[in-house]
Amino acid sequence: MCRRLRWWPTVVAVSDGGGFRRRKLGDAVMVFKEMMRNECPLDEANCHLVMRAFLDAGEVEAATGVWKFMLKNGSLSLEEAANRMVVGFRDSGRLPEACRYSDDAIERGIKLYSSTLSKLKGSMQKHGKMGVYDELLRKWKEH
Repeated sequence: MCRRLRWWPTVVAVSDGGGFRRRKLGDAVMVFKEMMRNECPLDEANCHLVMRAFLDAGEVEAATGVWKFMLKNGSLSLEEAANRMVVGFRDSGRLPEACRYSDDAIERGIKLYSSTLSKLKGSMQKHGKMGVYDELLRKWKEH
Protein backbone atom coordinates (compact mmCIF):
# COMPACT_ATOMS: atom_id res chain seq x y z
CA MET A 1 0.00 0.00 0.00
CA CYS A 2 1.25 3.43 -0.86
CA ARG A 3 2.20 5.45 2.19
CA ARG A 4 0.92 8.63 0.53
CA LEU A 5 -2.58 7.17 0.59
CA ARG A 6 -2.86 8.34 4.20
CA TRP A 7 -3.06 11.92 2.88
CA TRP A 8 -6.31 11.25 1.06
CA PRO A 9 -8.62 11.23 4.13
CA THR A 10 -7.20 14.63 5.00
CA VAL A 11 -8.24 16.01 1.63
CA VAL A 12 -11.67 14.41 1.85
CA ALA A 13 -12.06 15.85 5.36
CA VAL A 14 -12.16 19.37 3.94
CA SER A 15 -15.49 18.40 2.43
CA ASP A 16 -18.32 20.71 3.46
CA GLY A 17 -21.86 19.40 3.02
CA GLY A 18 -20.97 16.99 0.22
CA GLY A 19 -18.77 19.42 -1.70
CA PHE A 20 -15.28 20.76 -1.27
CA ARG A 21 -14.79 24.23 0.04
CA ARG A 22 -13.62 26.30 -2.92
CA ARG A 23 -10.25 27.12 -1.45
CA LYS A 24 -9.44 23.45 -0.85
CA LEU A 25 -10.69 22.08 -4.16
CA GLY A 26 -7.41 22.83 -5.90
CA ASP A 27 -5.58 20.91 -3.19
CA ALA A 28 -7.87 17.92 -3.70
CA VAL A 29 -7.25 17.92 -7.46
CA MET A 30 -3.50 18.22 -6.87
CA VAL A 31 -3.46 15.33 -4.40
CA PHE A 32 -5.52 13.16 -6.76
CA LYS A 33 -3.11 13.83 -9.64
CA GLU A 34 -0.08 13.21 -7.44
CA MET A 35 -1.51 9.92 -6.25
CA MET A 36 -2.01 8.80 -9.85
CA ARG A 37 1.55 9.83 -10.79
CA ASN A 38 2.92 7.88 -7.83
CA GLU A 39 0.77 4.87 -8.62
CA CYS A 40 -1.26 5.21 -5.44
CA PRO A 41 -4.72 4.68 -6.84
CA LEU A 42 -7.93 5.27 -4.96
CA ASP A 43 -10.26 2.40 -4.28
CA GLU A 44 -13.72 2.44 -5.86
CA ALA A 45 -15.49 3.88 -2.83
CA ASN A 46 -13.10 6.84 -2.71
CA CYS A 47 -13.37 7.33 -6.47
CA HIS A 48 -17.14 7.68 -6.10
CA LEU A 49 -16.74 10.02 -3.13
CA VAL A 50 -14.29 12.35 -4.85
CA MET A 51 -16.21 12.29 -8.14
CA ARG A 52 -19.38 13.34 -6.36
CA ALA A 53 -17.53 16.10 -4.52
CA PHE A 54 -15.96 17.42 -7.74
CA LEU A 55 -19.31 17.39 -9.56
CA ASP A 56 -21.07 19.09 -6.63
CA ALA A 57 -18.43 21.81 -6.81
CA GLY A 58 -18.93 22.19 -10.57
CA GLU A 59 -15.46 20.85 -11.33
CA VAL A 60 -16.46 18.64 -14.25
CA GLU A 61 -12.93 18.33 -15.64
CA ALA A 62 -11.62 16.99 -12.33
CA ALA A 63 -14.53 14.53 -12.16
CA THR A 64 -13.74 13.49 -15.73
CA GLY A 65 -10.22 12.59 -14.60
CA VAL A 66 -11.67 10.30 -11.94
CA TRP A 67 -14.04 8.74 -14.50
CA LYS A 68 -11.17 8.03 -16.90
CA PHE A 69 -9.16 6.54 -14.06
CA MET A 70 -12.07 4.24 -13.19
CA LEU A 71 -12.43 3.13 -16.82
CA LYS A 72 -8.71 2.53 -17.21
CA ASN A 73 -8.53 0.44 -14.06
CA GLY A 74 -11.56 -1.72 -14.85
CA SER A 75 -13.79 -0.45 -12.09
CA LEU A 76 -16.71 -2.79 -11.47
CA SER A 77 -19.18 -0.16 -10.29
CA LEU A 78 -19.41 2.24 -13.20
CA GLU A 79 -23.20 2.55 -13.17
CA GLU A 80 -23.45 5.16 -10.42
CA ALA A 81 -20.41 7.03 -11.73
CA ALA A 82 -21.72 7.18 -15.31
CA ASN A 83 -25.07 8.53 -14.15
CA ARG A 84 -23.33 11.13 -11.99
CA MET A 85 -21.19 12.24 -14.93
CA VAL A 86 -24.18 12.64 -17.27
CA VAL A 87 -26.16 14.64 -14.71
CA GLY A 88 -23.05 16.63 -13.74
CA PHE A 89 -22.45 17.73 -17.33
CA ARG A 90 -26.14 18.55 -17.76
CA ASP A 91 -26.20 20.57 -14.53
CA SER A 92 -23.09 22.46 -15.67
CA GLY A 93 -24.86 23.49 -18.87
CA ARG A 94 -22.73 21.20 -21.00
CA LEU A 95 -25.45 19.29 -22.80
CA PRO A 96 -23.30 18.01 -25.71
CA GLU A 97 -20.90 16.35 -23.24
CA ALA A 98 -23.84 14.92 -21.28
CA CYS A 99 -25.11 13.35 -24.51
CA ARG A 100 -21.65 12.03 -25.39
CA TYR A 101 -21.20 10.45 -21.96
CA SER A 102 -24.71 8.97 -22.18
CA ASP A 103 -23.96 7.44 -25.54
CA ASP A 104 -20.60 6.14 -24.32
CA ALA A 105 -22.18 4.57 -21.23
CA ILE A 106 -24.87 2.89 -23.31
CA GLU A 107 -22.26 1.56 -25.77
CA ARG A 108 -20.23 0.15 -22.87
CA GLY A 109 -23.32 -1.61 -21.52
CA ILE A 110 -23.50 0.63 -18.46
CA LYS A 111 -27.08 1.11 -17.31
CA LEU A 112 -28.33 4.68 -17.21
CA TYR A 113 -31.08 5.29 -14.69
CA SER A 114 -34.49 6.36 -15.94
CA SER A 115 -34.15 9.44 -13.68
CA THR A 116 -30.94 10.39 -15.50
CA LEU A 117 -32.64 10.01 -18.87
CA SER A 118 -35.61 12.03 -17.63
CA LYS A 119 -33.35 14.91 -16.58
CA LEU A 120 -31.56 14.71 -19.90
CA LYS A 121 -34.88 14.70 -21.75
CA GLY A 122 -36.01 17.90 -20.00
CA SER A 123 -32.84 19.70 -21.03
CA MET A 124 -33.02 18.36 -24.57
CA GLN A 125 -36.62 19.56 -24.90
CA LYS A 126 -35.60 23.05 -23.77
CA HIS A 127 -32.92 23.19 -26.45
CA GLY A 128 -34.96 21.60 -29.23
CA LYS A 129 -32.75 18.51 -29.42
CA MET A 130 -35.39 15.79 -29.07
CA GLY A 131 -34.03 13.96 -32.13
CA VAL A 132 -30.75 13.38 -30.31
CA TYR A 133 -32.61 12.27 -27.19
CA ASP A 134 -34.80 9.89 -29.19
CA GLU A 135 -31.68 8.27 -30.65
CA LEU A 136 -30.16 7.85 -27.17
CA LEU A 137 -33.41 6.37 -25.88
CA ARG A 138 -33.54 3.93 -28.80
CA LYS A 139 -29.99 2.75 -28.05
CA TRP A 140 -30.79 2.51 -24.32
CA LYS A 141 -33.82 0.31 -25.02
CA GLU A 142 -31.75 -1.96 -27.30
CA HIS A 143 -29.17 -2.65 -24.60
